[in-house]
Amino acid sequence: MMGSATIYKVVKNAYDAGRYSIDDMRLLVFTGTITAEQYKVITSFDYNEEETGEG
Repeated sequence: MMGSATIYKVVKNAYDAGRYSIDDMRLLVFTGTITAEQYKVITSFDYNEEETGEG
């Protein structure tokens, strides 16, 4: 398993290159792949749990 720093770098690079959308990024937080704090650093947006999911 990759370390969290490595996963962070992979996700950040993919987002910066346009391979991940904001919805993809929200899903990564929801699944615990990255933290809400990492989401904010990468996307410059606050992670809002209310916007995620079916409801």
